[in-house]
Amino acid sequence: MIIVEQLTVAHAKAMKIQEAQVSVGPLIECDDYISSLIAAGPAYAMVKDGETIIMAGVSIFWKGRAFGWATVSRQAGPYMRRITAEVRKFLESSDIKRIETAVDCRFEAGHRWADLLGFTYEETMKAWRPQGNDFDMYARVK
Repeated sequence: MIIVEQLTVAHAKAMKIQEAQVSVGPLIECDDYISSLIAAGPAYAMVKDGETIIMAGVSIFWKGRAFGWATVSRQAGPYMRRITAEVRKFLESSDIKRIETAVDCRFEAGHRWADLLGFTYEETMKAWRPQGNDFDMYARVK
C-alpha cells in the first residue's frame, strides 16, 4: 500500500533517485536542504514498503506564487498513475494562483508529466542549473 505523509529528512534518506534526476542527489543527501524545502511550503512523500517513491511540494515565493518541485525514485514507474492523481489533487485544491516548475530540456518524460499536471510551457532558461543544463520553465495559473 502507498501512503502519503508530510515530508521528513528520513524520507529523503529512503529514496533511490531516478537516473534523470541524479544531479540532485547531493542536495537530497543534505539534511539542511531537505529541511529548507519543508520550511518553504507544503511538502509530501509517497512511501511504499518503507521506500520513498516520490518527494514533492511547493516552495512559496509569496502569497499566490510558488515553485513546484518533485524528486522521483527509480521504482516510481508502476505508481505514476497514482502519483499523478495525488499531485494533481494537491494542485487543484491549492489556493496558490501561480505555480511554476522547471524541467531539464533533455528530460522528455518530465515534459510529458508537466503537461499531464496542467502546466504550460513558458520559456527556456539557459544554464539554469549549476551544471550548466538548460531547463524549460512551465507554469500552472488559476
